[in-house]
Amino acid sequence: MKRLHLLVEGATEEGFVNLVLRPHLAHHSVIVDARRLQTSRRRGRAYKGGGVSTERFCRELERWMKEDSTAHFSAMLDWHRLPADFRGRAQAAAANPARPELVAWAMERRFGTRFIGFIQMHAFEALLLTDVLAGIGAALPGYDAQLNALNEELEELRRGGMGPEQVNDGHDTRPSARIAAHLPEYAAAKASAGPIAAGAIGLERIRASCPSFGIWLARLEKLDSA
Repeated sequence: MKRLHLLVEGATEEGFVNLVLRPHLAHHSVIVDARRLQTSRRRGRAYKGGGVSTERFCRELERWMKEDSTAHFSAMLDWHRLPADFRGRAQAAAANPARPELVAWAMERRFGTRFIGFIQMHAFEALLLTDVLAGIGAALPGYDAQLNALNEELEELRRGGMGPEQVNDGHDTRPSARIAAHLPEYAAAKASAGPIAAGAIGLERIRASCPSFGIWLARLEKLDSA
């Protein structure tokens, strides 16, 4: 069995690891857990979740890697939230289209062979765009009309060749904004609804629709044979 520690941005990603990723990777002899990134500290109190700071991310990851010197590590970070000074981001953003794997490779060079780089393009909610009817419909039942309208919008994007990971990071057009425009209730419930929705869709369908995520998941599955 291999141990894998994930540093994640917020409660939604942490729930996804616990509810969906952990049981899946257990079948591949990989034990996974998640820790939310500390984003600030005020009056002696630590706050977690939200935007990622380059300095805090590096410091927390390095500390965790020292605490467990034989485990593997990775992270679930959203492209949309990455600060401009994050290692490799400028080069990745300059590419057309943007190439988040450049950031992942830069992270691997920075943290060594025990770290597996990954940047979600553009946000966790991109995974849910694989099938909003099956996913969000299961997590938040009773909103069929809203979800059908959202699905019609996504179908138009698909006909134009845009998959879930290609939905952009504009203020009103990023994955979470598109969901909230049709279903504002998701924003308040996403910490629990997001993982449930992903579980209802299933990892096999998500990885088929989201190639970058699929490549990352395949690398995690192979850890025990590495």
